[in-house]
Amino acid sequence: MGKKIKSYIKKLSIGQKSIIATLILSFGVLLIGVSAYFGVAKINSDYERLLKEDIIPLNKLQKCREKYISDIFAYIYNDRESKDIKELGNSAKKSWNEYLRACYYQNRNLSDDFQNDIQNVQKEITVIDEFISSWKKNSDKKPFLQQLYKLDTALSSLYHQYENRINTKADKDRSNFSQAQYFVIVLTILLTLLTLFLSYLIAKSFKKMVENLADISQKVDQAYQKNEQEIIAKVEEAVKEARRNDQIIYQNARLASMGEMIANIAHQWRQPLNALTLLIQSFGIKSMTGKLTQEFIDKQVEEGLRLAVSMSDTIEDFRNFFSINREKEYFDLKETIDTTLEMSAFFIKDENIEIIVDAKEDIKVYGYANEFSQVLINLINNARENFKQNSILESKMIKIKLKKFDNKIVLDFLDNGGGVDEAIIDRIFEPYFTTKHKSIGTGIGLYMSKQIIEMQIGGEISVENIECEYKGEFFKCAKFSITLPHN
Repeated sequence: MGKKIKSYIKKLSIGQKSIIATLILSFGVLLIGVSAYFGVAKINSDYERLLKEDIIPLNKLQKCREKYISDIFAYIYNDRESKDIKELGNSAKKSWNEYLRACYYQNRNLSDDFQNDIQNVQKEITVIDEFISSWKKNSDKKPFLQQLYKLDTALSSLYHQYENRINTKADKDRSNFSQAQYFVIVLTILLTLLTLFLSYLIAKSFKKMVENLADISQKVDQAYQKNEQEIIAKVEEAVKEARRNDQIIYQNARLASMGEMIANIAHQWRQPLNALTLLIQSFGIKSMTGKLTQEFIDKQVEEGLRLAVSMSDTIEDFRNFFSINREKEYFDLKETIDTTLEMSAFFIKDENIEIIVDAKEDIKVYGYANEFSQVLINLINNARENFKQNSILESKMIKIKLKKFDNKIVLDFLDNGGGVDEAIIDRIFEPYFTTKHKSIGTGIGLYMSKQIIEMQIGGEISVENIECEYKGEFFKCAKFSITLPHN
C-alpha cells in the first residue's frame, strides 16, 4: 500500500505536489487556528465568569471589610465626635449592600457554606449597626471592639470561601488548558512531519528546474546590466538637459527684461536728445542773427556736457544691470532697490503707480546684486500686469518694506492689484505657468525669481493674499515675502 502511494506521488507534477502540500498545510493551520480560537474563547468565557462570580464580589467584600474593620476601628480608637461614626456606618453598610448586589442577589448557585457565612456576616453587621446607632462619646469601647473582631472573623471566613473557589476553578482551567495544549502540540508535530515529507519531494523537482533556469538567469542578468547602463546614461543626459533648459529659461527672462529696459533707455534718452537738438539749433540761430558770443558758447557747451553725462550715466546703470557677475559679493539692499526703481521709472511714472519704500540703510546681503535686481523687476512687472488685468486705473500702489532681524532679513513686496487667484496661487512659481495671454506672458519671471532667491542667494520666497489699506480704502493685495540669510 505504501509503495503504491509513493509511486502515485512520484507521478504527480511539481504543481500538483505544491497544491497538495498547500492544501494539507492550510487545513492543518486552519485546524490549529480553530482549536486556538475556541481555546481562547473558552479561557475568555471562564475568565469573565470568574470575574463576575468571584473576583468582583471579592473586591467589593474587601472594600466592605476595610470600611468596617479599618475605618470604624480607627474611629473607636481615636474617640471622635459621634456624628462621624454614623456617616462611617452608612458608608460601610452601603459597601456591604454593593457586595450583596454583585454576588448574593445575582448568584443563586452559592454553596451552603457560602450561604451560612453570608448570613453570619449579616448578623454581625446588624449588631454593629445597633452599636453605631447608640454610640456616644463616653460609651464603653470594649464590647464594640469585640463585636468588630467577630465581624472580622466572619468576613475572613467568607473571604477564604472565595479564595478556595477561585483556586478550584483555576486548577480545573489549568487541566483543560494542558489537554488543549497537548492536542495542539501533537497536531503540529504531525503536520510538520507531513509538510517536511512533501517539501522534500517538491525540492527534488525544483532542483532540476533550477538547473534549467541557471542559464536563463545568467542571460537575464547580462541583459539587466546592459539596460542599467543605458538607463544611467539616459538619466545623466536628462539631468544635463534639465540644466540646459534652466539656463535657457534664465536667458529668456533676461531677454524679456532687456526689451523692457531698452524701451526705458529710449524714454530716458528722449528728453536729453530733444534738449541737445534745441541746443545745436540755437547755435545756428545765433550765428545767423550775429548774436553768437563767447559767453553763449560756453553756457551752451556746459549744458551739452551735462546732458551727455546724464545720458552716459543712464547707459552705465543699464550696463551694470545686464553685466554677469560670476562671483558673489556683499551688496546694499537699499541701494539695489533704488537703482532698480530708477531703471523702471519710465513705466512706473507712465502707468501712474505710486511707489512706497520703507527701507533702512546699511542692510547688506551676500549674493548677486544684478540677479536680485532682476527679481524686483519681475515683481514690478507682475504688479503692472495685475493692474491691467483687473482694470485698475487709479490708486495703484506698490510698497516695498525691508525688515532686519537677528538671523534673517525679510523684504515684503506688496501691490493692491487685486491679489492672486486662490485657485492658482500654489502654482505661480512653476516654470511657464502664466494666466496672461501667450502674446504678453511667458510664465518664467516668477519661476526665475524663485530660482535666484533660493538657489543663488540661499533664501526663500512665498506669496499670500492679504487686505491692505491705501488712501483710506481697503484693497485685496498680493504680498510676496522674500526671506534672506543675515550673514
